[in-house]
Amino acid sequence: MGLSLNVNKCEMIADPATTIMDPLLQYFEHIATQDAILLGAPLFWGQNLDNSWVERCRSIQSSEQTQLDQFTGRPVSSKSLLQRTPGTVSSPVFTLC
Repeated sequence: MGLSLNVNKCEMIADPATTIMDPLLQYFEHIATQDAILLGAPLFWGQNLDNSWVERCRSIQSSEQTQLDQFTGRPVSSKSLLQRTPGTVSSPVFTLC
């Protein structure tokens, strides 16, 4: 019994210009660095990161309209929502919107 890789489920994240010389690694699915995503988050600069920021900004803007203050019943801004629940959304999202 030993370690064996299921090469059908392995990925190689590298610049597209990188030449892979290892015979085993050549069977891995090749993912360009700008397309690499881990747990739904882009890993490197590129179009995926830009798209992710745009989507998060849209999500926050639409949530402003649906979030109501628990005491007044009025809509809550994303800024005040962030102040009440620190750590739930990363602050750079607000600086980019």
